Amino acid sequence: MKKQMITGIAVIACVALCAAVWPRSAEVGDLPPPSR
Repeated sequence: MKKQMITGIAVIACVALCAAVWPRSAEVGDLPPPSR
């Protein structure tokens, strides 16, 4: 049960981070290369 909660919070945090960063990088126009 606790593991599911932590996983859910991690997913929500990741989605929130992506949502916060993406519009900014799209506005600037120079997207940083994916770190792979």
